[in-house]
Amino acid sequence: MTRILIADDHELVRRGLTTLLREAFPDVQIGEAQDARQALAAVEKQAWDIVLLDINMPGRSGLDVLQDLKQLHPQLPVVVVSAFPEKDYAVRAFRLGAGGYVSKQSASGELLAAIRKVLAGGRYVTPLLAEALAAI
Repeated sequence: MTRILIADDHELVRRGLTTLLREAFPDVQIGEAQDARQALAAVEKQAWDIVLLDINMPGRSGLDVLQDLKQLHPQLPVVVVSAFPEKDYAVRAFRLGAGGYVSKQSASGELLAAIRKVLAGGRYVTPLLAEALAAI
C-alpha cells in the first residue's frame, strides 16, 4: 500500500489529486492537510511514503513546512506541487530537500512520473528546469 499525504489549502485541488492518485495507485491510502499545522501533525501522527506539498498555504509557506518536514523526517520524500512557476521556486525547494517540483499547470502524467521517480528514490526535474539549471 502506498501512503500519500496531500497538503494543499484548496479542497478542489485535494479532491482532484485524490481522484488521480486512486486511478494510478489502486492500493493508495490518502491523507489530507489544508494548512501547515495539519500537514506537520499528520506527519507526526502517521508514516507516509510521500508528501505532495503546495507552496502557498495559510499561516506558513509550504517551503517553511518542507524545511520542518525534512528536519523531522529527513528521509520523507516530498514533491512540491505549486501554481508558482518552477523558475521562481524549484531551486529553493530542491535545496530544502524536495525530491521533485511540478507545476499545477502540468499534465497529470507529469505529476505521476514525478511521484513514481521520487518514491523510487530519485529526484524529478522537468526538462524546463533542467535547461534552466544547465544555463547557470
